[in-house]
Amino acid sequence: MKVIKFGGSSLASAEQLKKVLDIVTSDPERRFVIVSAPGKRHSEDTKVTDALIKYYKNYVAGNDVTASQKWIIDRYQAIAEELGLSPAIMTKISTAIKQLATLPIEDNAFLYDTFLAAGEDNNAKLVAEYFRKNGLSSRYMHPKEAGIIVSSEPSNARILPSSYDKLEALQELDEVIVIPGFFGVTVDGNVCTFSRGGSDISGSIVAAGVKADLYENFTDVDGIFAAHPGVVHKPHTIKELTYREMRELAYAGFSVLHDEALIPAYRADDNFASINMSKYLMNREVGFGRKVLQILEELNIRWEHMPTGIDDMSIIVRERELTPIKEQEITTYLTRELGVDEVDIEHGLSIIMIVGEDMKNHIGVTATATKALSEKHINLEMISQGSSEVSVMFVTQTEHEKQAVRALYKAFFQPEED
Repeated sequence: MKVIKFGGSSLASAEQLKKVLDIVTSDPERRFVIVSAPGKRHSEDTKVTDALIKYYKNYVAGNDVTASQKWIIDRYQAIAEELGLSPAIMTKISTAIKQLATLPIEDNAFLYDTFLAAGEDNNAKLVAEYFRKNGLSSRYMHPKEAGIIVSSEPSNARILPSSYDKLEALQELDEVIVIPGFFGVTVDGNVCTFSRGGSDISGSIVAAGVKADLYENFTDVDGIFAAHPGVVHKPHTIKELTYREMRELAYAGFSVLHDEALIPAYRADDNFASINMSKYLMNREVGFGRKVLQILEELNIRWEHMPTGIDDMSIIVRERELTPIKEQEITTYLTRELGVDEVDIEHGLSIIMIVGEDMKNHIGVTATATKALSEKHINLEMISQGSSEVSVMFVTQTEHEKQAVRALYKAFFQPEED
């Protein structure tokens, strides 16, 4: 049994859907199909998800939403007409899109998620209808029916462990089940989305739940590359990655199974900041680290890394976690309550990661990397490596990001070239 997921670019037009049908019908083991919302048909096009965001903003602002509704409905209509689908499916889709503008705005924490989820939800209805029209025993299944029950965290849902029991029961179905990706349903019945690009998450959840033999993720690039092709010309293709390597890459912000392109390694992830503090004899103060993290928790700030020294500590956070007010509160707390000698918040940082499951068996990986960066006069703000030794993290100024990526790629993949 296989679970197969198609991204937005793979579902952007009728022509693309014909390819999808061929892929699904070519292997009878492909029983579960997870779909994204229609993506861009060309570089100047608009994704349906982005159109839904515009629709949402107009609605909550009290503006006329007719044009937004029409654009989205017309997008589905163009696909349906070219595929020769019955008018009934478009009636369902049109009604669903228009009903969004009847939902309550006040005290509705899940309104934004409900708008965005409509892209995947209605596309799943259309894809299932197209499959049936072409003789495939198939049906649309809402995440609630499938059993994808998630936490009540708008735009950042997490699957609840109890979901897997219900998902496992789907093994008994003998149809091709088309499930919209990107969202689940809370215990209270609210639509709640995963983070943007979360259809990949949906696919992996379904694959785990039904105990699939294989989870396939189809996208519009040729594979997983050793560097971002926008930075390095024609980078090598990586044929195989372990789960831990994939997890490290995905975490670091690379587009691995959680965005539009499968182009992970050596791609830098920018928009980080570092909260740096120094205090004499910090290492001898019991509970210091806990107290620092406590203030971040109280301010609802998630941290990413925490390199430390004897008298120094740095906490890496994403820029979006900070505001001027939060920065002032952090500074005040650290100086007044914890008595730190120095504190500063450094912005404009990028993280570059080297990832490899077998890294710990190769001597000199970090030395090779730092030498390559040094030769290009790129200053490192910090280096960090976890106990698993699957990855090494380098933090540098964002202005040096692309130069650093090229230097590392050359050091490991083109060491003999000029």
